[in-house]
Amino acid sequence: MLPRPSKGSLEPGKLAGMVVLSDNPRTEAFAALQSVAVPDLESRSKESKRMNAFRTFLVAVFLVIAGYTLVVVANHGLNLLPVFFGDMTRMQWAGQFNLDFMCMLLLAGLWVSWRHRFSAAGVALGLAAVFGGALFLSAYLLIESFRTRGDVRKLLLGVGRVT
Repeated sequence: MLPRPSKGSLEPGKLAGMVVLSDNPRTEAFAALQSVAVPDLESRSKESKRMNAFRTFLVAVFLVIAGYTLVVVANHGLNLLPVFFGDMTRMQWAGQFNLDFMCMLLLAGLWVSWRHRFSAAGVALGLAAVFGGALFLSAYLLIESFRTRGDVRKLLLGVGRVT
């Protein structure tokens, strides 16, 4: 027998923040099972709003980085690597930032590859993360957020790793 919540601890029709389709005490066990499977619409709405805010942020990141990159390429060309590594060899703050950033890019690439179980496509996506940075990662996460229907666990771990 399932433990019965004390009177007044829950609103009628709800069990532990979940929708219960019946208030009849005889169907309490069935209602408890339903409550596990049917999330409260209010909590779904909050999750949806948070995911939409995250998606909006990703779009903003993509647009800002893409716009900034276009201006830099137009003014200075595609000669990034000598500048990037040249700053590191000078052992100054710009080089320290570049080294830190490069480590973050490598971590992002490893995560994307791991998320895809180091398949050929996963390794290719990981390399795209390393060389594409936030421009790639914002687009990747936006697409994956829709593919996983906003499930953050699936988004972070990959679809096959979540039961």
